[in-house]
Amino acid sequence: MASIIMVEDDLMIADIYHKKFSTAGFDMTVVSSGREFLSRVKEKKFDIALLDMVLPEMDGVEILQELKKSGYNS
Repeated sequence: MASIIMVEDDLMIADIYHKKFSTAGFDMTVVSSGREFLSRVKEKKFDIALLDMVLPEMDGVEILQELKKSGYNS
């Protein structure tokens, strides 16, 4: 089963995606901040990452930059 991690700070949107992907058979993890996302990807390998581009503390582009700086390669 493919695993997905999604960072989304809007709880309603996060819930919709979680239900849809879980129902389709994916192992779905939803986090609400860029820092939490970075912490989770260090703990577990995910097949797909969905990034919110507008977050309060760190947007999707900044998350990708942090992953690149840290040498994350998955």
